[in-house]
Amino acid sequence: MARLSSNASGNAGEAAFNAFFLRAGLKVAKPYWTEDMNDLLVLYDNGTRLIAIPIQVKSVQKKKDDEEKIQRLWKRYLEKTKYLCLAIYCPDLDKLWFIPKADNIVKAYKEWASKPAKTKPRKKYDEIDSDKGEVPLRVNVTQNGDEEFDKKWLLNTDDVYGIVQQINILANEIQQDKDYSHSVGFSYIGQGSSSISRAQSTECTIERFDDDDEDIGLNLEDE
Repeated sequence: MARLSSNASGNAGEAAFNAFFLRAGLKVAKPYWTEDMNDLLVLYDNGTRLIAIPIQVKSVQKKKDDEEKIQRLWKRYLEKTKYLCLAIYCPDLDKLWFIPKADNIVKAYKEWASKPAKTKPRKKYDEIDSDKGEVPLRVNVTQNGDEEFDKKWLLNTDDVYGIVQQINILANEIQQDKDYSHSVGFSYIGQGSSSISRAQSTECTIERFDDDDEDIGLNLEDE
């Protein structure tokens, strides 16, 4: 397979997860272009409100090593938003990995960093700069993969129940977490009302929208 450019690889990752989330019956939104931390939002409808689950999408391609580094996974994002999820796509293998919540991403890195390195020692998480540091998590991009990592985080794309279950758990946690607040603007990708192009979320939830409602409590903008 020809190597994709960085932008094309990133776009392929977002497209792959868009398709998978939508196939699972989930609502998906794209944050404003000024939003750097979140690449996608999964909007969970609890009947009265939409709960926004932030997703950062990363794409890894095989170069010369069995493991490839995830680029621009900033530590400050993991420390800022505890419900941030990491979605990883490998176009070479057409594989999807999903790590829910920042603490699980940190655990995945610590497990990787604790393994013996072929060359220089792997940096401990606490040694990474909290403001400007990247978390250099690497993913095995061989056909056989990493058995331990894949068992925990590799998605079975033939069975959408697993991701739906994970999103349900995350949404329930966010809904019950009174101390959590995260705001982000977005544009709808799928399963939204065609008459609504943009909305602003507050405290990670927005009022459920309805075409027949005149006042739905959202700041709407026309394209």
